[in-house]
Amino acid sequence: MPSTDVAALTEQCLDQSDGELALWIDGMPVRLQRLPGGWFWLAELTLPVPVDGRVMQAALRLSRPALAHFTDRTAALCFNPQTEVLCLIIRLKNDQTDYAVALLESLCNQCEVWQDSLLSLLTRQGVTMSV
Repeated sequence: MPSTDVAALTEQCLDQSDGELALWIDGMPVRLQRLPGGWFWLAELTLPVPVDGRVMQAALRLSRPALAHFTDRTAALCFNPQTEVLCLIIRLKNDQTDYAVALLESLCNQCEVWQDSLLSLLTRQGVTMSV
């Protein structure tokens, strides 16, 4: 989807008092959602293993390096209990479309880094991946 389409869809969503925008970007589900506290981007990490204690422990080890690398645009790691997947979530500090799209791009980049790093760490730990 061209970035102009993403910007237009984002702007439409932000103009609503509440709601949700669901996107599929580079094979990753991403949502813009109004939650208590404002608008948030949420992206699911796609992993070939179920999230268990070992996966969660490995993911938490990556939180500090992520914060150091992405600084003020760092997304928080969270667990969605309904879908049992790890997600990254980041709050929009304002509702300007350009800012929201730039934050979305940062979130997608972070997801790629998280997934690659987490898969590498799990492989080194000997966690069996499903095909």
